[in-house]
Amino acid sequence: MAKLQALLERASVQPEEAVLIAELLSMPVEDHLRQPQLSPRTHREQTLKALLAYVVGLAAQQPVLMVFEDVQWIDPTSLELLGLVIERLPHLPILLLVTARPEFASPWSDLDIRITTLPLPRLSRRSGEALVR
Repeated sequence: MAKLQALLERASVQPEEAVLIAELLSMPVEDHLRQPQLSPRTHREQTLKALLAYVVGLAAQQPVLMVFEDVQWIDPTSLELLGLVIERLPHLPILLLVTARPEFASPWSDLDIRITTLPLPRLSRRSGEALVR
């Protein structure tokens, strides 16, 4: 927990937010550090807020590269976190790389942010074999 707190402090994450992130990582947390009993919804909202605070804190110090891979399989809560980050992109030095299969419908395509889509065709059989080799 001390290592996690030291890492998060560099991004100006508050101690109570660090506890939420530790719980998310299934780390043991001492009882006196735990938040008072929160409803599941409030706990989820506070955890997302803590994760977002971490990202914003890092970006305040230096440019950040974030990568979300295979978002066609993303769970709803992670998609919500990604959306929260995307909403703040115009104000932060973050380069966000998101990969997804063509069937993924981007919920943020209507936002007023710069998005570049690079469709990648399937590899030919020959190229696939070369990649494996």
